[in-house]
Amino acid sequence: MKKIILFFIAAASIILMQSCSGTDQDLYSCDPAVNEWVSSHLQEIRKMSRQNWLNTSVEISGAIFSAFTQEQKIKFWKEKLETVKRLDWSQKEVEHINKIEEFIDNNTNLFNSVPLTDEQEDLLEAFFYKWYNYGIEVLGWKENVGIAIAGSGYTLLDKEGNLELPSGKEIMVLSSEVESCTCSTGASIFCFVSGEGTCDDADCTEGNYCGWLLLQRCDGRCSNSII
Repeated sequence: MKKIILFFIAAASIILMQSCSGTDQDLYSCDPAVNEWVSSHLQEIRKMSRQNWLNTSVEISGAIFSAFTQEQKIKFWKEKLETVKRLDWSQKEVEHINKIEEFIDNNTNLFNSVPLTDEQEDLLEAFFYKWYNYGIEVLGWKENVGIAIAGSGYTLLDKEGNLELPSGKEIMVLSSEVESCTCSTGASIFCFVSGEGTCDDADCTEGNYCGWLLLQRCDGRCSNSII
């Protein structure tokens, strides 16, 4: 395992897929090989904890998360936030982090919709727009901290926004020759913080594992992306 700062998160979140509509509830990846693997392992996946997920290959972790049940996704984020709160935050910071849990509890339906409806997307973005900017403007957080807390499933190592990503994981599938989408056009802040401009529409393979709480559609690429 190794430390890595947030601007590498886009690379870590890539799902290697081929183009598809994403409207099928049984479609977990647009890469046929990944989708077949996930579909054939649903029984095991539906029993996975966040700790199990952390030990999966980056290349299939997105598809695995997409296959989680509503309850699993909610528990996943509550467990992530519990690890976040173990760091040396002030009481005011902890209260701010707790607002994410309150948002999750009040909007559990977001975790049962793939993809989100326009109304759900607006709700998610409106909440995190205010939450993210409060962290910077009032709490003095660096720009990447809020995203590291609520835009990645990986463990937050410190209050600087460093994340712990899996290393040495064997790549299971590399079947797609088309560039993967790496960001959500509804969450360009992820590209801006990484210094990669904005998230623009692109001819890339889409996925369901981007943005806030990993609930937004991967439907674009950062304008200055080198991936």
